[in-house]
Amino acid sequence: MNRILGAAAVAAAMACHSLAGVVIEMQSTESGSKSKPSTSRIFAQDRMLRMESEDERGGKSVMIFRGDEMLILMVDRKQYYRIGQKEIDELSETMSSMAKQMEESLKNVPEAQRAAMEKFLKNRMPQMGEAAELKVKAGGASRSGGYACRMYEVWLGEDKMQEVCAADPSDLGAAAEAEEAFRAMAEFSSKLIGSMRQGPISGMFQNPYVAMSKIQGLPVMSRTFEEGRAVSEIHMKSAQRQSLDAELFEAPAGYKRVDMMRR
Repeated sequence: MNRILGAAAVAAAMACHSLAGVVIEMQSTESGSKSKPSTSRIFAQDRMLRMESEDERGGKSVMIFRGDEMLILMVDRKQYYRIGQKEIDELSETMSSMAKQMEESLKNVPEAQRAAMEKFLKNRMPQMGEAAELKVKAGGASRSGGYACRMYEVWLGEDKMQEVCAADPSDLGAAAEAEEAFRAMAEFSSKLIGSMRQGPISGMFQNPYVAMSKIQGLPVMSRTFEEGRAVSEIHMKSAQRQSLDAELFEAPAGYKRVDMMRR
């Protein structure tokens, strides 16, 4: 799931009007891992996206975006989740309810014990209750996968989260034709993440698309950091125009829909 979301964040700013389908290949590597690089494929058509990736054990992850809803496929179980406006509203209500319950439960706790509990929660969730500023710092010229690009650093407060290398859209050919789908995906994801930003744990949920809007050009590389150390990289390998089957953007026959809010 994280890998798909990472690929989505890298791809979110790719541009121009989509006439035919586009297939984009992204290569992911984990820092310090002996595993071979994994390849993710992104299929784009109009306002629709399909993102596929495989882990080192051959497990397949698939996310389908259809303009106003997202399908998360669990391939091994032949099941899928749907996330649309209804699910976003339910998630927002659930998060708000959880926050109120937490606040009410703390009211009945003795002051000394309450302080200890708040300290424990903050140590476990350092961003609890904090809305750290997301900043983008422009760097110098670089290259990635044969593309000339400019480096950017993405910071959350005092923590460096990403390095992104963005290329001029005119240099990316077919990849630049998926703008409509990526733009719609970014808008939808912003609404989804916004529904999570409720109550005392709101600082834990940051919107990566805010950073993408501050980057000039289209990302061809993204490097993710944790505690100051690079942990993974995603590179754009190729992009080709291709006629796409409409079934790519549907839940496969035989898959059962499950309710992610009531499992």
